[in-house]
Amino acid sequence: MGRTRYNHTPRSPGIYYIVNTKTLKTYIGSTANIYDRFMVHKTKLSSDVYEHGNPELKADWKFYGSNAFEFIVIKECDSVEEANAGELELIRNYPNKDFLYNLDHTGKTSEARKNREFTPEHKAKISEGLKVCWAKRRQASVDEPLTCASV
Repeated sequence: MGRTRYNHTPRSPGIYYIVNTKTLKTYIGSTANIYDRFMVHKTKLSSDVYEHGNPELKADWKFYGSNAFEFIVIKECDSVEEANAGELELIRNYPNKDFLYNLDHTGKTSEARKNREFTPEHKAKISEGLKVCWAKRRQASVDEPLTCASV
């Protein structure tokens, strides 16, 4: 993604934007660990194997390329609950919902997703994907980026 610096991305709870700099369309999110969530987004958006929860954002990522997107930390928070509440407020008060990638403008989908439980089948699928990813990483040369996006 554009101007994000990995080593300066906080590992705390917080609220963030993913902004398409070509269209100004924005995704608003919250998380317990901003750095980890950013890495998950980047991996899923870049991957042909992993699905991203937002098909429109993924399609635009592929169309415009990763350099057309910026990851912006809006606020570091003291708790996940504070981050979730801030995300919901930003989504609900966003001036033009046509410029949001968020699928549900009420924030209810985000809240439900954060509280979901995985089935044993889903856990097995995730586990298998991670095994393939780590095997590929072990085989990669030192010069190659350590990403699972091309698994």
